[in-house]
Amino acid sequence: MIEQTRFRGAAVAVFALTTVALIFDGFDVQAIAFVAPAVLQEWGLSRAALAPVLSMGLIGMASGALLLSGLGDRYGRRPTLIIATAIVALGAFACGQSNSKAELIIWRFFTGIGLGVSAPNAIALMVEFTPRRVRNLLVSITLVGVPIGGMIGAEVAARLVPTFGWHSVFYVGAIFPAAIAVLMWFGLRESPRFLEHSDATSSPPSDSGKGRILSSAIGSLLSPQHRRDTLILWLIFFTNLFSVYVLFGWLPTALSSVGLSLGIALRCSLLFNLGGVAGALLGAKSMDRWGSKPVLITFALFAIAAFGALTWILWSADLRNSSIVFNVALLSVMTFAGLTVLGLQVAMYSVAAHAYPTSLRAGGVGWAQGIARLGGVLSSYAGSGLLALGHGLTPFFLGLAMMLSITLSGLLLLKRHLPATARSAAMV
Repeated sequence: MIEQTRFRGAAVAVFALTTVALIFDGFDVQAIAFVAPAVLQEWGLSRAALAPVLSMGLIGMASGALLLSGLGDRYGRRPTLIIATAIVALGAFACGQSNSKAELIIWRFFTGIGLGVSAPNAIALMVEFTPRRVRNLLVSITLVGVPIGGMIGAEVAARLVPTFGWHSVFYVGAIFPAAIAVLMWFGLRESPRFLEHSDATSSPPSDSGKGRILSSAIGSLLSPQHRRDTLILWLIFFTNLFSVYVLFGWLPTALSSVGLSLGIALRCSLLFNLGGVAGALLGAKSMDRWGSKPVLITFALFAIAAFGALTWILWSADLRNSSIVFNVALLSVMTFAGLTVLGLQVAMYSVAAHAYPTSLRAGGVGWAQGIARLGGVLSSYAGSGLLALGHGLTPFFLGLAMMLSITLSGLLLLKRHLPATARSAAMV
């Protein structure tokens, strides 16, 4: 029925609510990076002292994704997503109330748990509510909420921090998720595929082996049927999200460290996220036509080239002598970096959802995201280490290019890519 119906009614409501929820997930994910320079100044901290604050939020996200996202496969996408969004709101408010580094670390971990659970279940809900002919595009638009949230956060921080202080950014990040959780309670429908699967598995499974349900989600993901692609998906998610979170967490601080103004640094973050929006939409339409493998390999190659270009721009004395040319070049390449790196990451969620059946979808995407968050945790310390090497930002951007080379290798090895829409069968 889903494959044959038009996209309207309940499906539109699910699309709208999950997209808005992920917008403010993206806001809260990056909020700490936007306020980091102000926090460092107010509390007299070094850049290295910020790493635990950044990493604890990501540890919370990894914990939520690995341990709790599979609750959506057991109890339903709807209740799991609503509770996760409420946790994000409570955690963001508590971050705004923090008066010490220790308090901020604790509440960033709590916020991260909600963030780690919400995205896999939002993706599973959208995949299972939309017909195949528009699925890639709509899932990508939903996930575009994350970079849009980053864009909003960069602009909000630029306007609020100088006048109201860094605490105000977290209060904004609390109010809207709280309102969205209420709206989802009244307007969000449960996945029809989840309900059908729940009914089908309420009776004993057949002996044919096709319907056998493994007791452990991780056991299922690492079963012979899924092991190869599961491990490769984890590698791709880990390395690519490492690069994303180095930029989410350290870009404003890194650019400020080489003498650029905070305004330019925040505009670079905004345009990186804006490029991600364009990349997600371009990737979705391109995958519909050519499938995911050639499209994502191309994105990875161009991402590596973008970081090489950023290294040259920041190193070139001739460009630095002309502020207008330098700013245009920097902002343009940063936008292109966002298009390729974030576009690739958004597309990978659709690929991961395609790789697993309904019974494993939220858990499978959640484990991929959880492993990726471990890359994010590493990025909190790696970003500080790369900046400490000196030589401007050359080690910073070349390190990201090397990590994306591993991402490229994973894309070449992955077997279960999304086929072109014209050749694909309906997902079951």
